[in-house]
Order: sequence, then C-alpha cells, then structure tokens
Amino acid sequence: MKYLIIVLFPLSALTQTLNSGMWHSEAYFKLNGIPMPPKKDDSCVTESEAKNPKIAIEDSLKRNDCQLTNWVLKKNNVKATVKCKNDQYEADGELKGTFEKRSYQLEGRIKGHHQLIGHAYADVDFKGTWTGFCTKKN
Repeated sequence: MKYLIIVLFPLSALTQTLNSGMWHSEAYFKLNGIPMPPKKDDSCVTESEAKNPKIAIEDSLKRNDCQLTNWVLKKNNVKATVKCKNDQYEADGELKGTFEKRSYQLEGRIKGHHQLIGHAYADVDFKGTWTGFCTKKN
C-alpha cells in the first residue's frame, strides 16, 4: 500500500504549541500486521513551520495522493481523518494524538484496497522529541 502517507511529511511541526528547532522523529508501521522497518529523521523546524503545521501536513499528504478530510485540534489533542486515492490504491483512516511543546505522538489505522494486495491496512505510530536549537551550516 506504498507506506500510504505520513512517513514522508515532517512530523516535527504537528501542533501550534510545539517549539521550533531540531526535532527527532520516528515512524513505525505495520502493514497487514507485518512490521515494516522504522523511519527516523532529524530535522530543523522554523518558527513559521511550527506556527502552521496543518499546512505542512496537507502538503505532505498531497505528495502521497492523500488529503485531510477533517482536522480537530483541542488543547494538546488532535484528531484527523485522511483519504488517499490513486491508480493503485484507495484508503482512508483516522489519526489521533497528543502534543506538548517538546514532544508528540500520533497514531492510527488506515484501511483500504490496493490493486495487487487487495484489502489492506496500515497501523501507524509517530513520535517526536525536540532535541534543541537548530545549528547554522557554514
């Protein structure tokens, strides 16, 4: 099901209350119950990116033929629904999580139909930790 989404978008700026700076992100997947190799990333998130995370998520989802169909942010909790569709698969799911200034966790299940696999689902678990300020490259 093409790892469906999210690994490819920066999870470092998921809520309006996260700090800008360096973030360590980890993404764990199970495709039809089979664990996939985790994805880990360290990235520098600017103040402007940290202020508008919904746009960053939407842009990333578009690169994977997905879109947000709902987004609810209440205090430190977010609940989002996604829909994905291209020539190979069609899927939708729900993601929920909690966010603090220096950490986040987002998890959920995305289910759908893939041309080659048939019915498929992906369990996803994303975690991030603020590790400090960004360093300038010379």
